[in-house]
Amino acid sequence: MTGNPPYTITPDVLSRVERIGEAIGRAEASGVTRDLQLRRLARVRAIRAYERCPEWDPASESDLLRTHEILATGLLDAPGRYRRTGVRVIGGGISTSATP
Repeated sequence: MTGNPPYTITPDVLSRVERIGEAIGRAEASGVTRDLQLRRLARVRAIRAYERCPEWDPASESDLLRTHEILATGLLDAPGRYRRTGVRVIGGGISTSATP
């Protein structure tokens, strides 16, 4: 491809590109991109689950657990199964205990 681009690179454009690059670097360093990836994955999985809703019986325990498995695979240790330990939210974090 030859010719000039349909824009002009000015000092203002370069400055903005630099600021965008720095912002991306800060986001990657803080883990925001991982959070965004997880949100995207959750959205995709929710769409898969919603598409299968007509096939499932809302009163069926196995269908409920199958939905949970689709939504939580890769996020939880045992998606689609009941927990065997208790779970508490403490100070913004999640803690498990041996007692259900």
